[in-house]
Amino acid sequence: MEWVHDFGLWLRQLWAVWLMIIFLGIVVWVFWPRSKGKDLERHGRIPLDEEDEREPRDENSERTARDENRER
Repeated sequence: MEWVHDFGLWLRQLWAVWLMIIFLGIVVWVFWPRSKGKDLERHGRIPLDEEDEREPRDENSERTARDENRER
């Protein structure tokens, strides 16, 4: 069972390598070319859209803090 302890020590010494691999994996995942052009265009137009053109929301989601205080 001593080999397990030795292996654990060896892995702990490589923490910088593990962090670099994780960091590079995240960077590749973020910048990987995929079909995000349509989503980005749609999300970029949200502030410019008229209120009437947006999808209707559930009545419960538009409750304000004032309405909640009235119920108490």
